[in-house]
Amino acid sequence: MAFPYDPDLYLDVRQYIEDHLDLVEEEEYDVLTAKVFESWMPFQIEAVGYIFFVGPRRSGKTRALEVLAELCFNPTMAAYMSTATMYRMLDRGWCTLFLDEIQQYLTEDKMGFMALLCAGQRKGQKAWILVREDKEWVPLGLNVFCPKFLASTRDTAEALATRCIIITMMKNVRTIPLRIDQERAKKLHKRLNLYATKAAKTKWPDLEDTFMQMGFRDYRNIEAFINLAALTPPIYRQRIFDYAKAIDDQIAEEEGLTMYAEIFAALEYAWAQVKGGKVSVNAVAEVYNDGRPEQETLQNRRIGSLLNIIGLRKKCRMSDGKIGRYISERTMKRLKRRYGTGQMKIT
Repeated sequence: MAFPYDPDLYLDVRQYIEDHLDLVEEEEYDVLTAKVFESWMPFQIEAVGYIFFVGPRRSGKTRALEVLAELCFNPTMAAYMSTATMYRMLDRGWCTLFLDEIQQYLTEDKMGFMALLCAGQRKGQKAWILVREDKEWVPLGLNVFCPKFLASTRDTAEALATRCIIITMMKNVRTIPLRIDQERAKKLHKRLNLYATKAAKTKWPDLEDTFMQMGFRDYRNIEAFINLAALTPPIYRQRIFDYAKAIDDQIAEEEGLTMYAEIFAALEYAWAQVKGGKVSVNAVAEVYNDGRPEQETLQNRRIGSLLNIIGLRKKCRMSDGKIGRYISERTMKRLKRRYGTGQMKIT
């Protein structure tokens, strides 16, 4: 049975969010709309990426949490609760957790809070605490898996960056209503409940290959967005892809993956000319440097270091006496999945 998309409901939820929040990027309304739908699908979800609103004071972070709490399934929101309370509360059943000013948790009980977030991303993982039974302390595993929406200032974003979709908040540039329209939210809530009941027994589309074909490299990023893309009606799905790809490209740039992808492109070309189970570092360097300005070329030693970084550490001696690297078909396939989208002109 095909997944029962409801474009009208999707647009109504999106419009509600847009009417109450002034976000920086247009696609962020689609991301948050898909997250609302995700919160209503507890049985189908295997992993989640958290939403993290970051920005200065009075930039709308708390407002964003309040608006989304009106729409999500079983929202739980508090100005503060202890980490131990969170553990117990989440173990009682599926909910959508909203936490404001999370810097307080990162200063008071950082290890416990981070453990809760790590364990709460994937279904089946447990967060462990010690409880008193009779005269002994015994470990108890708790289920803390659920969607989570977080908010704080920028200085706390780095600690959670790999686990979250970070949405930067700024002060409004357009007028939004002072009060949240709760009556309108209740009507949407009922429609979402009916929709979730209808969709509960249907299978989501598997979009992993689509992400890979589009050149996504960061698996955490794919994991954060794959549910959202699957739940978004196909006619609006490209907005999710575009937003996620921009983040993926930024991650690649920050990690230096662009250069690694170009090194792989040169490696793939040089290796294709030999096919002998090994490839010359000099041959890779010649391909990489071909057509580049002198100031952008790399010496063989640097090329060798980069080959080490991407996983080709086993050295060999080529027939002409130069240094090379052992390589196999299997290794090339693995490298291609990771770096095979490098845009490099081979002349």
